[in-house]
Amino acid sequence: VLGSVMAFSATRKLPKGHVAVVSSIVSDREILIDHANWKPSQISLGMTVIDVSAKNDWSVVKVESQPGTLGRAYPVDGFIWLASAR
Repeated sequence: VLGSVMAFSATRKLPKGHVAVVSSIVSDREILIDHANWKPSQISLGMTVIDVSAKNDWSVVKVESQPGTLGRAYPVDGFIWLASAR
């Protein structure tokens, strides 16, 4: 859902997890997100995220870390949104 919050799972690389806001829905398996501190002390807008989960359920994603380059896979706990936004 546009405007929902994507909640990344805690990992060794992200010990506290991470959150990002869905800024655009490109397709069933691609969205754009806005978030801060993916890169230290930076705000990143319109970064591509691709669902790479085996079940197409957004439980594992790759995030555009450099323009045009997807990084490693990250687990996702899910999305948070207002029921009225659905």
